[in-house]
Amino acid sequence: MGKSIFQTVIPQAIAEQAKGVLMFSLEMPRREVQARLIASIAYDPNLTPYEGDGGNVEFADLLRGHGTRQQRDRADSAARKLASLPMSVVDRGGLSLDDIINQSRRQVRAWEKAGVEPGAIVIDHLGLVSSRTQRDSKAAEVADTVDRLKAAAKQIGAPIIAAAQINRGPESRNDKRPTMGDLNWSGSIEQIADLVCLMYRDAYYLQRSPSQEDRDRAFIDKFELELIVPKNRSGPTCTLHAKIDTACNAIWDVPENQRRAA
Repeated sequence: MGKSIFQTVIPQAIAEQAKGVLMFSLEMPRREVQARLIASIAYDPNLTPYEGDGGNVEFADLLRGHGTRQQRDRADSAARKLASLPMSVVDRGGLSLDDIINQSRRQVRAWEKAGVEPGAIVIDHLGLVSSRTQRDSKAAEVADTVDRLKAAAKQIGAPIIAAAQINRGPESRNDKRPTMGDLNWSGSIEQIADLVCLMYRDAYYLQRSPSQEDRDRAFIDKFELELIVPKNRSGPTCTLHAKIDTACNAIWDVPENQRRAA
């Protein structure tokens, strides 16, 4: 649906404001995270390829070492920008929330010494955080982790952005837009989170339809993204419309003349 994209472009946007970001990538290796970030930074939604240019950089091509000269030049420029951002990626698996808290507190102290304001701690994703307490089920273990997130953010001194997966509930409904009830361990997340944002792409389902008409629509709507905000302690709940390019790991604003109320 785009969770991995969202969990890289949001930290990127925070780091581009000169605020420190520490990302715990428990699912993707650092090399893939960096490739995604480079592709996102290099992305230009208005780029028109010419004379074999190749267009925007796809992160999979970066991982394989493919691309035209122009694409490599864009990637090199984006990599230099990425290196200048106050952003670090930890890709060691098997970390517990205590491990994440301890590493984050050390990083926050380092930022403070360098005069960098803490921006966010990112956890991708909650289901892969190891539990130090043996419980009857994985769901109970993750619920324990979720229940501690608020206190963890206070201990660290920075907001925590945590990714979570949804269950298969939407697949059995006509309207496949997710709700908070579809979140794995939703009870804990609904209670603890200050803000919940759910992602939905109509094209994701249309391209899997047996109907040729639906598949044609999926091609037309492939850049359409809905960001559903069902909980927001500090503001309104709403649905935001954005654009997404899954191959290039990019999300960007809908042009003002194409915006619609939701």
